[in-house]
Amino acid sequence: MEAYEDDYQQTVGAIPYNTRFEKRTLEGSNGLCEFVPLSSKKDAAFIQLTTKDNMLVGTGNGNDLEKLEVDRFSAFLVTLSAAILFGCEYETVSPEKFLAGKIYVAPPVIP
Repeated sequence: MEAYEDDYQQTVGAIPYNTRFEKRTLEGSNGLCEFVPLSSKKDAAFIQLTTKDNMLVGTGNGNDLEKLEVDRFSAFLVTLSAAILFGCEYETVSPEKFLAGKIYVAPPVIP
């Protein structure tokens, strides 16, 4: 996302509708393509693009590894602790719904 924002500023510059540096949507997508940067992908060499409906999120599988505890220490103090399995994946990596690419890093300019 930072690479897109930097390139956008260098390419487009200060045009009247460019009112802020941060761009959360892809230019020309009418707000339909939203950038959702993941902290786990920081400094990654690849970018992955997919549709929202291609993302699968799951929690729990009902086994003995999971637990949920509620402790009441007083009338107004409740502590909730949980150990739950959590996972994300793509439904499909077919080219119609998924695109992956290597982020190009320009070589340093030597004067």
